[in-house]
Amino acid sequence: MQYAPKQQGTKKQKGDDIIELDKIAQYLAASKQEFLIQAINNKAELFDEPYLKIFKKGIKPEHVLIAWEVGRLADEIRSNQLDDMGEDEYTGLLSVQSTLWVIYTTYKLMEKFSIIDSPHITLERIRHQDFKNALTKYVTKAIELYYSEAVNTYDREEYGSFKSTLRSNKFLEKVTSKLNLRITKIKPTELKNLELTAKSIN
Repeated sequence: MQYAPKQQGTKKQKGDDIIELDKIAQYLAASKQEFLIQAINNKAELFDEPYLKIFKKGIKPEHVLIAWEVGRLADEIRSNQLDDMGEDEYTGLLSVQSTLWVIYTTYKLMEKFSIIDSPHITLERIRHQDFKNALTKYVTKAIELYYSEAVNTYDREEYGSFKSTLRSNKFLEKVTSKLNLRITKIKPTELKNLELTAKSIN
């Protein structure tokens, strides 16, 4: 993996092995409720005051890589699901901006069912296919939960367009409350602890 700390660094090479600064900043910000809407509204602002909290001192490279993998999976799976939805009237809730909502929900699930600070979760193991398969299950479940609660919460008269809805702090608060309740009802057997997944990789 290579990290491109400046935008021009991504011009030399494109591909799965380049971590782009602007995207990883959004992915890391989306993992926190306090920064999710800001990451959607204006990612450039993330490099001002929030930067020191997003890229906090001592941030582990494993955390950055997990955020990168979750973000890529979230966008890929969201896009595939959107293509399969046809004329569903709520497809606007699965627009590009909703990738960050899916990341937010995925992290809620990981915080509930995994110990991502575990020393067993190494850079090498995160890149292993078994670990990626486990992450895919988390992201897939996150999309299911997010979309269900987003549809149940959405009201055009209250929030306006889908675009403005995904940028609404009020919408975030309501969806978060519903997600918290839904997550408490998920059985531990549905999502494998990522620490155990990492430990099983030789």
